[in-house]
Amino acid sequence: MNVDVCIKRGFIMGVLAFALIPSETLAHGYVMKPESRSYACKLNKNAQCGTIIYEPQSLEGGNNFPQAGPADGKIASAGLSQFAQLNQQSPTRWSKSNITNGSYDFVWYNTTMHATKSWRYFITKNGWNPNVPLARSAFELTPFCLVNGYGRQPASQVTHRCQIPGDRSGHHVILAIWDVADTVNAFYNTIDVNIGSSTSVPPSTAVPTIWTDIGDINPIDDLNINDRVKTRVFDENGENSRLHTEIIIRSIEQGARQIWPRLLAEAINKQHTALRAGIQNSQGQIIPSNGKNDVFTSAQSGIRRVEIKLERAIENITEPPVSPQPPTQPPVTPQPPTEVPIPPTQPPVSPQPPTEVPIPPTQPPVSPQPPTEIPTPPTQPPVTPQPPTEVPTPPTQPPVTPQPPTEVPTPPTQPPVSPQPPTEVPIPPTQPSSTYHYVYPENIAKYKAGTRVLGSDGQVYQCKRFPYSGWCTIPAHQYVPATGSHWQDAWILVK
Repeated sequence: MNVDVCIKRGFIMGVLAFALIPSETLAHGYVMKPESRSYACKLNKNAQCGTIIYEPQSLEGGNNFPQAGPADGKIASAGLSQFAQLNQQSPTRWSKSNITNGSYDFVWYNTTMHATKSWRYFITKNGWNPNVPLARSAFELTPFCLVNGYGRQPASQVTHRCQIPGDRSGHHVILAIWDVADTVNAFYNTIDVNIGSSTSVPPSTAVPTIWTDIGDINPIDDLNINDRVKTRVFDENGENSRLHTEIIIRSIEQGARQIWPRLLAEAINKQHTALRAGIQNSQGQIIPSNGKNDVFTSAQSGIRRVEIKLERAIENITEPPVSPQPPTQPPVTPQPPTEVPIPPTQPPVSPQPPTEVPIPPTQPPVSPQPPTEIPTPPTQPPVTPQPPTEVPTPPTQPPVTPQPPTEVPTPPTQPPVSPQPPTEVPIPPTQPSSTYHYVYPENIAKYKAGTRVLGSDGQVYQCKRFPYSGWCTIPAHQYVPATGSHWQDAWILVK
């Protein structure tokens, strides 16, 4: 399958930055060893996780646990409704990491660094109930491990050596909390573990790797022929355009959402030695795959993150024009009053002297104005009540303008110029504002311009036009209608 890799112009930019978004408000970090519940979802070790697979770093809730923070039953999701699947609990619902009593290293990966107050680790009590959503009553509320952050920003990867309580064994949940110093929030990661004695569990067979995950290629939409997908690579100095990779879609097959991420990953691996894209296996190999792929780099490269951008070809854009007027609607100002079409046999009004009344040639000149012989439309008032000297120029003579609609070039169905304000353009005229297509985020990958969804607040929201419509399909909680910090970038509240 041939994929062109080049840079061209003549395209409308539809930016879909659905990798790591460079804003401190979209932070942040997760526990990668042992694998937190959200990170195991990203690795496809947990199933039916919802949108957390795209952003395991976003489990941010209120701080001061256990006195405050997420409510009981919602601890695993950090109290965020868009990640509610994480609150499900049973002995077999989540994959578990095998760890041992005694000394153990916890590793955090931080996508955005915050000034840090502390990291705290809590563990479930002996005899806790694994069939009930996690609550404070399930945990020992004194952390078994506490690391002071001293108000400083950590590195992108930090390791904490903690002591796993020796009286714990079997299935437990560890709650790791990153307390941020420069906001009122904290990050909550639940870790499902099987605890064994240090002598009974064989050493880890995981292959060490030099690669660090710095971005995602998400199969967010099907693409059309001549659409482009491009990476944006950022190092400590900002964007480095020399490291970008771009592919052009050359067939419908290449544009399938499960195919083009693999093609982009293959192009990245072919062009750059400092980057690798694909899925990392247990041997440390990174292999391009259909569907979602990750982007990796080595610590020595200096690369901080990678974003993905889509560029839609002009000829593929099917969005209706921004103007509220239909394409067939005539211009608004082509018919000034002086251009009203008067029948060809009727001379202009102003120059008519009494002797030049437009009497047909066969009409007797003596009495030119009987009501039945006046060449005016049927709707014109009778002439008989008017004095003969006033007939040629009656004060209401411009009534030539009310001539039958068939003689006026203005289409009778022409809509008024002003009833279609721009704010109403995206609302389909046949769809009542009270209806919607989906309950958000149901079928989120199918959202497009004009799609209506029911938000968690009971209101209906409509996806904006291109190029903003791409944000509607991004499952990040920042774009959740009504509650997301950036929802107005993607949605319009339907009044």
